[in-house]
Amino acid sequence: MNSTSFFTDRMHLTEEGVALYVDALKLQRTSALPKIMLKHVEHCPDCQLQIVEVHEMMKNEVYDASMKHPYFDTIVHEPAVRYGTSLFRIAAVITGAALLGFGYYFASNSNTFRTPPAVVQQEMPQQEQTKVPAQESTVKEKEQLLADNFSESLNMEDLVQTQFRSISVEVITPDVGEVVQQPIEFKWEDVGEPLSLKILSNKERTLISAQVTTNSYTAQKKFAPGLYYWKLETKDELIFVGKFLVR
Repeated sequence: MNSTSFFTDRMHLTEEGVALYVDALKLQRTSALPKIMLKHVEHCPDCQLQIVEVHEMMKNEVYDASMKHPYFDTIVHEPAVRYGTSLFRIAAVITGAALLGFGYYFASNSNTFRTPPAVVQQEMPQQEQTKVPAQESTVKEKEQLLADNFSESLNMEDLVQTQFRSISVEVITPDVGEVVQQPIEFKWEDVGEPLSLKILSNKERTLISAQVTTNSYTAQKKFAPGLYYWKLETKDELIFVGKFLVR
């Protein structure tokens, strides 16, 4: 398929382009993406955000790497035929009521994939499949780092779901899983005592630890794109754990 078919008239990724990029991240095959797509995403925050949101929604989707992928394991001759979205599509609410299709090229619960007549499948030589051009190695490392920054911590995810009974705190902002703007404002209903606020990376490394005597805190630190967790604690115990995303 011609790589330009993955871009809109305004030169942003289409739904199909975003879906393919997410497939590449989950299959660790970003080096096989069109160079024009890799270069565009590296410098486009809007497309990065779409990729991150879809990647987050696909976090529980297990990909079977042994299955042939309809893009990465297929040579397509022009004119290309677009795959029917009825096979691989899932709806999600993005920026209000926008409908975003993903899983477009790959579905882990499918046992077979039917190739349209205009698509010619060909086994790629093993050497060609595994070879990564030197000029793409840096891009691949960056994309892998991007994926790692948004991977979840199992320990922290368990705490996010925990209902702490001793002290009930009503958090105003940010919502759990919210994509935030920087600087980041944290706000909650007053619980009548000073609290400790901690911000952690998705690798559970403490980035900020602050003693707060009011019911709000603004983090001035510049956060790189990724998934982060935050805690509220009294002097004796943990009372809240949330998470947020930075694009």
